[in-house]
Amino acid sequence: MDTLTDDRSVETFAAVEQRTNALRHMTAEELLHLGKRRVAYLKGRENEDGLMFILYAADGSVVTTADDIADVEEVATELGLRFINVH
Repeated sequence: MDTLTDDRSVETFAAVEQRTNALRHMTAEELLHLGKRRVAYLKGRENEDGLMFILYAADGSVVTTADDIADVEEVATELGLRFINVH
């Protein structure tokens, strides 16, 4: 089967290949920090005062804790972090 390609598909493939090769050559330390400043996740925990919210960076380090989710959202926004769904 013959397929036609245009310059965009070749460029896209080349870009993906370049990124893939770069990731393969990253050190463990570099991989640990990948996305750390852009991605966060939120967990709720019960404590004696009710529910506490904990904002984690991509590497699992605690960014902030608060009793009000709006406070956590504010900190995340100020840091330029985005939430992702984790299942």
